[in-house]
Amino acid sequence: MSLSQSQRTRWIRGDRCGVDNCKSTRYRNEDGQTICSNGHHREGDIHIAEDEDHAPGEARGKRRKVQRRLDERPIKSKVLYGLEGKALYFESFQIILTKQTKALVSDLGLPAELEMLVRDMWVLYLTYADVKLPEDEHMERDMNDDSEEVLWQQERTQHSQTNDDGDQRTVSDSRIPRTPSLVFSVVWTYLAILLLRLPITISDLHGWILDGRYPYMRAIQMIPSSMRERLHVMYWSDLDPPTTPRCATFHHWIEPMAKLFECSFGLRFPAINLPPILLSYVRDLLLPLEIYTAARKLASLLALDMHVVATQRDKSKIPHHNIMALVLVATKLCFGLDDLSRSPSADDEPAAYQPDWILWQRNINARNEDVQSHDIQTKINEVDVLGMGETEIDHYIEWCAQNWSLPDSANEVGQQVLDCFYQPQAEAASRVSQIAHHSTILNLLKALNSRPVHAQRGVSVSRRPGAHYPIYNSDADLPRVTAALLEAAARRAGVTTSEMLYSVRWIERKCHQVAVKQLPG
Repeated sequence: MSLSQSQRTRWIRGDRCGVDNCKSTRYRNEDGQTICSNGHHREGDIHIAEDEDHAPGEARGKRRKVQRRLDERPIKSKVLYGLEGKALYFESFQIILTKQTKALVSDLGLPAELEMLVRDMWVLYLTYADVKLPEDEHMERDMNDDSEEVLWQQERTQHSQTNDDGDQRTVSDSRIPRTPSLVFSVVWTYLAILLLRLPITISDLHGWILDGRYPYMRAIQMIPSSMRERLHVMYWSDLDPPTTPRCATFHHWIEPMAKLFECSFGLRFPAINLPPILLSYVRDLLLPLEIYTAARKLASLLALDMHVVATQRDKSKIPHHNIMALVLVATKLCFGLDDLSRSPSADDEPAAYQPDWILWQRNINARNEDVQSHDIQTKINEVDVLGMGETEIDHYIEWCAQNWSLPDSANEVGQQVLDCFYQPQAEAASRVSQIAHHSTILNLLKALNSRPVHAQRGVSVSRRPGAHYPIYNSDADLPRVTAALLEAAARRAGVTTSEMLYSVRWIERKCHQVAVKQLPG
C-alpha cells in the first residue's frame, strides 16, 4: 500500500507565512519553490538541497529554517530617543551656533571676540542645563573645526567642576528651560554684542535674519545629514521655524537670560552704548543731526537706566524702546509736527531749519515699504506670486536663493528649481540699494537746507519751539507726519506702533515729572 501524500511530504517549520493573512508555519519544497501548508508560494526564498553524500560522523537529516529575504526584513530606525536623542540635539544646536557666529564675523565684519563670548555663554548654559555631550566616535560630523568642538566640551567640564567646588549661586529666574530653543542663539549673540558695546540692536539682528545674512531660517540644513536623519521630529520643528520670530520674542528672553548669567555665574552686563545707537536711529529716520544733540541732552536730564536687567518687568524698561522714544520726543520738541507755527529765538537753535516734511514723508514711506517687503517674504503663497511684478519676483527669488538653496546634498532639488530662473547678483543688488539710499540722504539734506526759519528777535512771539507740546494717547489722533514718523520708528525698533506710542508717553511723563521738580517753590 502506497503512502499518502501527507506522509510522503517532508514539512519544515519556519516563520509565519503572512500571505493573505495566512498563519501557517509549515512549509514544503516542491520543484525548488517553498509552499506553505495552505498552498501559498513564498517568492524569493532559495531552497538548498541536502547533500546525499555525508562525510563520516556528520549529522544527517538536519532541518533548515526558511529565512526571509534580507530586503523584506524590517529596517531598524536610526532616530535616537531619550537621553541619546537629547544629547544629539545639543550637539546639533552647538553646530548651528558655531556657524551663526562665524557668519557674523566673516560676512558682516563683527569682531572675532564675538565667537569666544558666545561660546562661553553656551558653556555656561550647558552647566545650567547639566548636560554632558557624549564623545560619539562613530557619529559622522561634517565640520571643519572638530578641535574647537572638543574645546567647547572641555571648557564646559572645567567650569562645571569649578562651579561645584566653589560657592554655587542660586538661579533667580527659573523660567529659562533646560533645553535650548533657536531663539536663544540670537539672545546669546545679542548679549555678547552688549558685552563688546557694539552699536547693534535686536532689530538689527532681526533685519539680518529677514534678508538672510544671519543664518536662522532653515537652520536644520546646517547640520550634517548623518546627524539630521537621527534627530527626532520634535527637535526638527525647533530647528526649522516656519516663520521669523518678532523682535518681541527675542526681547522676552533677554532679561531672564541675563539674570541667569548674572545670578548663577556672576556675569554682569554693561549698559547699552547710547551715543552710537542714538545716532543710528536719527540717521535711519532721516532726521536732522540736531535731533541727536537734543536727544542726548534729554537722556542726560531724565537719567534713564540703560541696563538690560531691570528692577521691574515693564515695557518701558526696554532700553532700545526708550532710546527711540527719546528721538521722537526730541523731534516733537524741536519741530512740533503739528499745524502750529513756532519761531526760534536764535539762528543756531535746532529748530532754525525745518525739514521739508512732504519730501521726508515720501522718502520714509518708501523706506517703510522696502522694510516691509523683506518681512513678508516668509508669508507669500502661490496666489500672491501671481500678482507680483518683475521687481518683486526678482526680490523673492533672491530671498529663496539665500534661504532655501544651501550647500547640502539633500537640497539638490531646490537648487535645480532655482536654476530655472534668473537670479540677480546679490552684490549688484546691494550696490544699487546703497546708491538709492545715498541719493535719498542727499535729497533730504537739500530739502533741509532750503527751508530756514528766521529767528524773530525782539518780537513778542507766543509760540517758541517746545511750546504747546502736542500729546497723543492714541495712534488714531496722530497728524499725518507724526503718524509716518511713529510708524517708521516702530519698524526700526522692531515693535508695533501702539508699543512705540506707549514708550513715548512714558518718556513724556518722565519729562513732566522732571519739569515739576524744577519749578521754583
